[in-house]
Amino acid sequence: MLGDLSGKSILDLACGEGYYTRKLKQREATRVLGVDISEKMIELARQDETKEPLGIEYIIRDARELGEIGKFDMVVAAYLLNYAQTKEQLLEMCQSIYTNLKPGGRFVTLNNNPEQSLSSYSKTEKYGLIKKVSKPLHVRYTDRNDAHNRSRKKSSQC
Repeated sequence: MLGDLSGKSILDLACGEGYYTRKLKQREATRVLGVDISEKMIELARQDETKEPLGIEYIIRDARELGEIGKFDMVVAAYLLNYAQTKEQLLEMCQSIYTNLKPGGRFVTLNNNPEQSLSSYSKTEKYGLIKKVSKPLHVRYTDRNDAHNRSRKKSSQC
């Protein structure tokens, strides 16, 4: 889905603690910038960057009010668009994405679909992505191909 990232500049919106941001950089992207609205998430991302430096920059910013912070070959937004509460907010996010893409650049996104059955997620297992949901609502995504993830469980609680 992402293709060859070597030599590419990538903007990771809603980067959270930088999990995917680091994956992008490890795939030989030249420049990766992580952006998240949460100061705490950026703090965690920066801590990981300090422990294992990859040359990633992180900034705290709302994706709806991003403005132009650079021109990127690719904008990645995992679990960003679902935060739009109105059509106007979704449009603001899309405008930020468009503003920061180079001509011919690519936008790649991943979102939950509330109407998608849990059984359909088994199709992603061949790519190493596993989704498990338990009660109370805990959603856990696991990349079974990632040694770092084996030692550090990632979960979101609603």
